[in-house]
Amino acid sequence: MVALNRVQKLVKSMMDVTLAEASLLKFVWRLHQALEEWEVSAKEALLKMPAMNVDETSLRVDKRTTGSMFIQLAILR
Repeated sequence: MVALNRVQKLVKSMMDVTLAEASLLKFVWRLHQALEEWEVSAKEALLKMPAMNVDETSLRVDKRTTGSMFIQLAILR
């Protein structure tokens, strides 16, 4: 999740409009309500899959993050 002040700055830079924190929180709440049923069904579908999680994470080598070297992790049931 992105911090509210970062969203405010992004909207300000794109549209030259400052949104109130209360407006952003109301939007997040309405989005949560709209996606709640989908989230439940998505979780149920994921729990039926043979792989529970697959993650690709960049790796730091010599104090630098490299985009060409990834660790892949799959948690199997």
